[in-house]
Amino acid sequence: MTNPFLNQLDSFYHYYKNIDGKILIEMRLKEIMQIFDSLDPSPFYQKMLDRNAEEYITETVMDFPSHTELKLVVYLPEMELHKKEAHELDQAVYNHYRYKTIQAERELREKLHSGRIGLVIGIAFLALTLFGNLAIASQPDNVINQVVRSSLLIIGWVAMWQPINTFLYDW
Repeated sequence: MTNPFLNQLDSFYHYYKNIDGKILIEMRLKEIMQIFDSLDPSPFYQKMLDRNAEEYITETVMDFPSHTELKLVVYLPEMELHKKEAHELDQAVYNHYRYKTIQAERELREKLHSGRIGLVIGIAFLALTLFGNLAIASQPDNVINQVVRSSLLIIGWVAMWQPINTFLYDW
């Protein structure tokens, strides 16, 4: 039984095998260690995936709606199938993406923390420029005062740009 939503997708969907309603993400390797980053000194089951392998898997997953059932299938030569690493591959891939998820969550927390600090600083600076603007407004009106008042207003709002950008777009 196929998912009717998938039939509405662009033709790239048809390039993937669909078995029992699951889309297969297929990789053919010459050896098991090919999927891992060779520079990572971690034990096998904690190793990071090779950048190209990770990119391929991630990009393929992103081609489909989040509710699509996917299955990663790794094809290996017969002699590689008997290695301990081949039997622990599913756990190693899980550990890699679990680490990536934790890393992304940490980066988001740091960005939001930085955004909150920036927001406090931006609001304080904006308030300062607005008070300066009000102080100058009480002075006699001339071109220099108008330029300074306009400049203070612009500088105050520019100071708010990064915090606003963080909370509206970056997160």
